[in-house]
Amino acid sequence: ELPCVLRPFSGAERRRCLSAFFVQKIFTKGFSVVSAQEITIELALVCARAMGPAEGKNAVRVRRPFSGGDGRRDGQHRFEEADYFHSLTAYLFGALLLVFVGIGAVLYNIQAAVSNFEFVLSFCSIVLAVIVPILTMRVIAEERRQKTDQLLYSLPITTVQVIVGKYLALLVIYLIPLCIISFYPLIFAQFGEVYLATSYGSIFAFFMMGAALIALGIFLSSLTDNQGFAAGIGIAVILLNYYSVRLSEHVSSTAMGTVIAFGVLILALGAVIWYLTKNENLACGCCFALAAVLILVNVLDGAALEGLLPDLMEKLSLFARLDTFVNGAFDLTAIVYDMSVIAFFLFLSVQSLEKRRYN
Repeated sequence: ELPCVLRPFSGAERRRCLSAFFVQKIFTKGFSVVSAQEITIELALVCARAMGPAEGKNAVRVRRPFSGGDGRRDGQHRFEEADYFHSLTAYLFGALLLVFVGIGAVLYNIQAAVSNFEFVLSFCSIVLAVIVPILTMRVIAEERRQKTDQLLYSLPITTVQVIVGKYLALLVIYLIPLCIISFYPLIFAQFGEVYLATSYGSIFAFFMMGAALIALGIFLSSLTDNQGFAAGIGIAVILLNYYSVRLSEHVSSTAMGTVIAFGVLILALGAVIWYLTKNENLACGCCFALAAVLILVNVLDGAALEGLLPDLMEKLSLFARLDTFVNGAFDLTAIVYDMSVIAFFLFLSVQSLEKRRYN
């Protein structure tokens, strides 16, 4: 049965697929005896991941996505995109987003007769806290659970290309319902005065915020092989970011209250560093250094810490920056911040995969 799987490939491609296959067998099962059917299935999986998704039941499409840098990323992106559209994840994500935007449009633009479509996006932003983790929970966690992430290390693509390919596939899934939503202001404009500039500026900001949350979800998915745990942590982190400004307003605005609040955040940061690096010295060193800086600032100028926490949380909140666009101002710093968040969490995702590669 093996020639049927390898027939579409050239000699070099066959050697590459077979090498990846045997590396995978050593990683997962060692040199145990397996059946011919199992070998055929797993080898077909290696070929599909190396050369692209299959067409038909038994055919493997002849593609050469690894001939150059852009081709490698494009091949990974297309494979991930096809994988999502063969499951219910992409359809569930798009359906939930469209349903909540539709409910918001009915409440604001139809029943309340408000001409500001951007209010609908602000109303629906909370739903991203649920549907984004559902979309991203399996992107790397499933690879780790099935041990197919070892295949990615054996293929001639870099870890950066793997992460970027997965991220672009998720962005395409996110863009599809947004393209449908972008027609709503034009439709409402036929029946009244709609501020199109503010509406489409808010749609763009909504897209950038969702793109940043997707990058965060990919990073959280890279930390575990449990999809449910990745989704639960993602929902909790995004909800914390959503309510961070309101929660910080309940903290004492005095210098001592700010010191205590920042002390808790420093401990949480140390726990995250330890979880990611498993290096107690690094985690403790970062905590002690930040605590020393905090105490020094409190001693030299304690008044500077009064009311600092709400201002900081507002600057770090992705949802608070969306409100700037909803209020009619195009905030370039918010776009730069979203892009920085995307780059930061994609970088952490790459480092998480690299850490697993060498472990």
